[in-house]
Amino acid sequence: MAGKGTCPFCLAENVKLTVEHVLPESWYPDGHPPSKMLTVPACGPCNAAHDKFEKKLFLPFALSLPDDPRVASIVERAMRSADPAAGKSPRDTEHRQARGASLMRRTSILLPDQDIEAIRTPMGRPLAEYVTESGLHVRGTPAVNYGWENLEAVAIKFLRGVFFDRTKTPLGTAKPCWARTFVDVDPQPLVDEWKRLPMCQTAGEFPFWSALAIDERGRGAGAMFVLWDHITLFASNLPRRADK
Repeated sequence: MAGKGTCPFCLAENVKLTVEHVLPESWYPDGHPPSKMLTVPACGPCNAAHDKFEKKLFLPFALSLPDDPRVASIVERAMRSADPAAGKSPRDTEHRQARGASLMRRTSILLPDQDIEAIRTPMGRPLAEYVTESGLHVRGTPAVNYGWENLEAVAIKFLRGVFFDRTKTPLGTAKPCWARTFVDVDPQPLVDEWKRLPMCQTAGEFPFWSALAIDERGRGAGAMFVLWDHITLFASNLPRRADK
């Protein structure tokens, strides 16, 4: 995929392209065959921008994974990324400390009667005893705020990447206009609606699958992504009537 061409993410033309993993390489479990990792060409600036928000999401995403041996290596990798003792140099140790501190700043304790928001981990509600900063003993669930801007960015990246992989052309000049997550709401009715469109395709296997619907006339698209059988993201520049 080396060489020059049009970046499927920013649509810059005649730029140097490098390999970009649509699902970040570090998000796959150990031993996942490289040949089954979805890759597309991308320009250097897009590669760098993606890396930035993917690093912000990796740790909270991984900590929300279910207790499943298939994802154990991902959780271990995420925990190590925030462990100063695993640092390979003073600079690396500092980065790991900062990553852990950032996670703590975004973490709060949800009490049993509090609603959980779609942009927070975890997907289950395991209860445990915690002590707040003020010294109050509470029983609740740790929850980490993903940051909507990060979820939106990764969903739109997936949409553009999968569209290019399936059609071999960029999505187009119109920026995908919306993205969302599903936690308690079942996304299946929306997927079923897309499947009635002639150009809807589904693909993928653990740790993710996707459904892509394309409006041939307007070349708009909508895509649903289920990560690790667990977290569902959606992005689209199809009309909002699809979101029922």
